[in-house]
Amino acid sequence: MMKDYFKYFGVGVKKFGKTINHSQQLLANHGIAKWWYAEYEKIEARFIEAMPHLPLHTNSLEYHYFGFINQMNTIYPKPLIDAISVSVQKEEIKITKTLPTYYAN
Repeated sequence: MMKDYFKYFGVGVKKFGKTINHSQQLLANHGIAKWWYAEYEKIEARFIEAMPHLPLHTNSLEYHYFGFINQMNTIYPKPLIDAISVSVQKEEIKITKTLPTYYAN
């Protein structure tokens, strides 16, 4: 189910990334990836525990699996994301201050 982890990690990053640069910073952050994977493992373990109580139809199992995994949309590492948000905002301010201004003749 590792491909699902990457899929949901990407969805989560898109959800919390304010700009493209911010999203890239979130994707590259080891702390956020580590936190996300730990939470993903917990939710997946809960699904495995619940499996004996679920219908055994493949479509139904997939439906329930995605129901469990969608819980990732309600939790997120706010302090880690906020720390990156501040550093990205500072970086974007530096970039805009250093751009040269060109005037037409």
